[in-house]
Formats: sequence, structure tokens, C-alpha cells
Amino acid sequence: MPEDWVTEKKIRDPDQRKPDDWDESAPKQIDDPNAVMPEGWLEGEPLTIEDPDATKPETWNDEEAGEWKAPQIPNPKCKEAPGCGPWHPPHIDNPEYKGPWLADLIDNPLYKGEWTPKKIPNPEHFTTDSIPAGIAPFSTLFFELWTVNANAMFDNILVTTETNLELIDNFTKATHGLKSEREKAAEKAQAKKLGEHERVSPESQFTLEALTAFWDIFQSDPIKAVTNFPILFGCIMMVIIGIPVTLFTVSMMGSSSTVSTATQSKKDDGETDTKEKEPEVVKKSAGGGETVVKRQRRTTRGSEGEAEVEVEKVDSDETANN
Repeated sequence: MPEDWVTEKKIRDPDQRKPDDWDESAPKQIDDPNAVMPEGWLEGEPLTIEDPDATKPETWNDEEAGEWKAPQIPNPKCKEAPGCGPWHPPHIDNPEYKGPWLADLIDNPLYKGEWTPKKIPNPEHFTTDSIPAGIAPFSTLFFELWTVNANAMFDNILVTTETNLELIDNFTKATHGLKSEREKAAEKAQAKKLGEHERVSPESQFTLEALTAFWDIFQSDPIKAVTNFPILFGCIMMVIIGIPVTLFTVSMMGSSSTVSTATQSKKDDGETDTKEKEPEVVKKSAGGGETVVKRQRRTTRGSEGEAEVEVEKVDSDETANN
């Protein structure tokens, strides 16, 4: 930008003069002339007084700490009065205040506008209308893509100076069109060969591609993989946590069922409850001796129901003595 270029669009009017009655020294606020001191205001009372209950500490040293003074507390008289101490009227805006005088703004006669560099033809400017004769030969094209699917590939790229869209379309059909039809036919034949049950649905194919992309990124940068695939990462964590919990729950349910079955089986196979129904009976033998017979009734529970069996037990000692 040139040194003499003026950038100020407005300036103060140099021909304007301050009025004679303009008082720049007048304050912005003044005491309210209509204010009156409230009735009961204690002008002679201080806001704080010395605590009458305070006593000088025994360890206080006047030579080292100076003369002891009691601490200040609020004046109890001021609590009941509207106020204490010197009264001052409140401030109000000064109606005579005008502030520093400034001349009015006017258009700057020297203003030329915002400065911008002069535009010249760009020697490196290129348009597609011109014949690209000066372009060096190239064999590679670069694509910048934003995609969630990794390993995207492109082929059948046409670089031409032809502007006739019909010719370009015919060329595409004669090259890429034929290849595309053959690829679709091969896919249909492969799908028919595999059978309906082995075909991969679009949803399954998308999930498989997402898992592959996630794993490729996770091996080099786990944080980036989780950031790019948050939902997929959440599903993986649910599966990892859910499988152990499910197995533990199933095992606990199986153990409980086994214990219950064993208990029931033990009862069904036969637990014999023996209860003494009859007391001991003394029988006399033909030789004049006595035989002690213990009669018992046993209730047996089995798979076919309950049955009572009467058992006689002869005392072996008494029999021997006889």
C-alpha cells in the first residue's frame, strides 16, 4: 500500500468550533439537591466502637507489640437507627453535563477507498477451452476420498479432450459397458452355483467389509479404529462380555437342575423309614422257658408306593439261655 494512501473514511470537521457555553469541567454526577437526611440519623455516632468486653492478654508486651487496643465491633446504636456517621446525599446525573467536546464527523475528502493490489493477467492460468498442448504426459490419477470402507479401487478412467458427450458415452458402452455386463453375468452364475443358502446378503457383505476395515485400522491405531467405528466397537464389546456371562448363567442353571434331580431320585429309589409300632412281647416255649420277641413294623416307600411289613426279632441271648 502506498504511504500517502488515506484509509480514514470519516474525519472530524476541521471548520467546526466548540460553543462558548460548552462546559467541559462539569461533573457527570452531582449531589441530589432534593435529598433530605433521614430522621433519627446519628451523625455523631461512629459505625464501629471498641469491644467493651475485650481484655488485654496477659502475655501482651507493649514494648514489642505496641500499645494494646481493643478490637472494633459494630456500634449497637446503629442497628436501631437509619444510619450513623456523616450523612451524604445520594448522587444523581448532572443535567448540565456535556462531556468533552468533539467536532462532528464528515466524509473525508481524501479518502480513496479500501486499497487492493492491482490485478494483472495470470500467466499460469489454464482453462479447459484451450488445447492442453503444454501439459506434460502423465500416467497416474489421484483421488481424495472420504469413505468408511477401506481398499476402494477405481478403473476404466477416461482422460480426453473430446467435448461431445454422445461420443464419450458410446466409447464407455463399447469398453466399460461390455466388461461390466460380463462381470454381472459371472456373479449371477457364481451365485446360482453356490445355491440360495450360501449366498451372502448385502447386509452381511457390508458387515464383513466393516469388520475387515476395523481390523486393518485397529492393528496400527486402535484409538482411530474405535473413533471411526464406535457402533461396531460397542457390538464387539457386548459379544466379548456377553459370552462369558451367558456361559456362567447356563452352568449355574445346569448345576441347580442336577442337584434337584438327584434329590428327587433319592426319594423315589427308596428311603425306608422305620417306626416302632409294637412293644416287646414275651412268649413261653413248650419247655417252660421264655422267649423275648421284638415286633416291629417298617413302612417302606418305594417306586410302587408305600407298604407296611411286620418283623419279629427274637432276642438271641434269651434263646441261648433256654
